[in-house]
Amino acid sequence: MADLIEAAQATGHTAPGLDAWREADLLVSGAVGLGGDVLHGRRTLADIRRTLDYHLDKIFAGDPAHSARVPGEGSGGRGQRVAGSG
Repeated sequence: MADLIEAAQATGHTAPGLDAWREADLLVSGAVGLGGDVLHGRRTLADIRRTLDYHLDKIFAGDPAHSARVPGEGSGGRGQRVAGSG
């Protein structure tokens, strides 16, 4: 994951000043932890997607390709990420 973030940094597709390895750690550990919440019925998949989208939006802030979305579940008009957009 960190390698992917570093590759995006090299082409200017991330927010400036990120530590790719720490962002990757947070993203992966967050996904694993939130997955446990789904297993135990404390959160829905839609809620998890919104939370992960929130973190990805912070990493890829300023990348116009990242903001492409299609209508889907969720509050606030946020849909699912388009394949290949982030």
